[in-house]
Formats: sequence, C-alpha cells, structure tokens
Amino acid sequence: MERYTINGQTYTQRTLVLGQIGQLLEAMRGVSFPAGAGVAQVAGLIGDRLARCAAVVLQPEGVLHRDKDLAALEAEFTEHLDIVTTEKVIDDFFALTPAAAIAKLFGRLRGLIVLAPTTGGIGSTPPSSSSPEETSPNETPSSGDTP
Repeated sequence: MERYTINGQTYTQRTLVLGQIGQLLEAMRGVSFPAGAGVAQVAGLIGDRLARCAAVVLQPEGVLHRDKDLAALEAEFTEHLDIVTTEKVIDDFFALTPAAAIAKLFGRLRGLIVLAPTTGGIGSTPPSSSSPEETSPNETPSSGDTP
C-alpha cells in the first residue's frame, strides 16, 4: 500500500479491486501504449484522462471504494495533483497492479488497453491470426462452448 497527501487529504493506493478494474478500463478505453513506454509517456498518452484514472486508483483515507465520488475526486485531482505526485502514483500503480494480472483476468483487451503478448506488460498490439486460437488437450475453451 502506498500513501499520498494531496491538498491536505491522505489517499492510499493498493492493488486494484474488481470495481476499480472496470472503472479504469472504461476510463482508458481506446488508449494504446507502445512497448517500453515510461511514466512520462504513459501520462502523455492518458492525457486528459489522467485525473479520472487517479480518481479510480486513489482511495481517500476512511472512505469505502463504493462510496467514492469519482467526479468530485477527478475535479480535486485536476486542481491539486502535482506532476511529482502523479509520477509516483503511476510508478506505484504498475508496481502494485502488474498489467499481466489485468490481462489474465480479462483476457485480451483489444480496443481497451493494448498489452504486449509476450511480456504481459504494457506494450505493443498482440499478434493477430486469421485462424482460430488453439486449445491444448488440457485446456477448456472459454468462449461459450458447451460440453
């Protein structure tokens, strides 16, 4: 868990919970990151969505996730979240919630966040294939197939 003080209020950041994952994916819909993107590049690509993303991942101390007012937090961060703290929030986000964990949970995130297929990290577009995906004898298909 990481702590930040922004405009006199303490916020924490932890590994994402399911509700935050959905909110973050919605906030970042359509953003794609080049392989090896650094903190400054990620911030630049997210651009005007940065305050919204911070509102999703940062938790005001003493407030439950379900009780957060994302619009109010977004406005607060737009006004008071400085670049040094923003850089730390982004660094800590990737340390606390690796992109590979998000990819595993949601599978391919085509059109939402583009993940590198070999590293599981933020990177280039996964390779496309004109043939259906293979399923080994020990795997079960998960795209609606029935026994």
